[in-house]
Formats: sequence, C-alpha cells, structure tokens
Amino acid sequence: MAISGPNTSTTVTEDTSFGSLPWTDMGNAAGAQDGLQATISGTSPSYYMKAVGFSHAVPTGATIDGIGNGWYKGADGISTPTDNRIRALQDGLDVGTDVDLGIGDPWPGTDAWVDHGGATELWGTTWTAAQVNHATEYGNLLSVNPGGGKGAATVDAVRNEVHYTAAGAEAEMDWHPHYPVEVPRDHAFISPARMQ
Repeated sequence: MAISGPNTSTTVTEDTSFGSLPWTDMGNAAGAQDGLQATISGTSPSYYMKAVGFSHAVPTGATIDGIGNGWYKGADGISTPTDNRIRALQDGLDVGTDVDLGIGDPWPGTDAWVDHGGATELWGTTWTAAQVNHATEYGNLLSVNPGGGKGAATVDAVRNEVHYTAAGAEAEMDWHPHYPVEVPRDHAFISPARMQ
C-alpha cells in the first residue's frame, strides 16, 4: 500500500447546503497552520466548511484503500464546540457517512490536529484515482456546533491523505539465503531442517 499526503488544503470555502450559521474569515483555514483562523460563534449548527485543493497525484487505475482527514481546530476556552458533521466530498457532492464523529469533542482548548478516517476508511462509498485527484470536487466537509455563549470555535488548517494500492502491484518478496524460493514477507519461513 502507498500513500499520497498528508497534504494541506489550498482552498477553504463556505458551503450553505447544510447548517444555518456562517463562518468568519473562512479563507484563514487554507494552507498550513499559521495562527490565522476561521472562527464561528453561536448556538446553531454551522454551514459546512468545505476544504479542497489537496494536490493528490494517485496513479491512474490504483485501488483506493482508505482516506484520512484532519482538522487543526480548537476553542477559545469559553465555548465548548462539538462536531456536527464530518463528511467526504466526491464529485462536488456530500457523500457517504460521518467518520469518527465526536472523536475530539469537545474541541481542544488550544488548536491541535484531530484526525478522522485512515488507511482502511472509505467514508461509506467507493473511489477512483481521478476522483481523489480532482482539485475542486474532492475534499472534506465540516459542520460544528459552536457551543453558544461568547466563545468561538476555530479552524486553522485542514489536511487529507489517500491510501492506495497501485494497479498491478505485487506482494513484496524476500529471498531467504538458505532456501531457493521467494518467500512473501507476510509468511513465516520454515527451514528444511525444521520440516524433518
């Protein structure tokens, strides 16, 4: 299995297809973490934060085995924000199921990476290399319950990784110095002496 990433999102925008509460300074969540944050306050579920532009280059014909997604997020110490939705974006659409929803709840008191999915998580659907390589129609979606009060939830950066098996990839093999055959690395070797 190979991996593309983790790469940070170059484009973060607001998607009003879900939620009701707008973000402030949404573009601050694009790029690497730099202390500039998108913020949100209130009591209603937020609009989606849509992160795309992950610059993956998965080879054509590869099998997609899993997708990981991370949010560099936090709270200002007054509010207690929680995840509302964590989804994947495929062909520009909200697809599949929430993954690891609430794994970092309540959000950290200081900004930290909280990761969802991973090497074998497909987010409730199937994928092609062309889909995960797409610059504007592949990515992740986040909606937060800000927690109310005067506090704010913040997001500084978003990252994504794709685990895949290249087309035609074969199991790695080792030569054993005392036995003239190739032995798969995930198999135990039994010497001729032990077989007697």
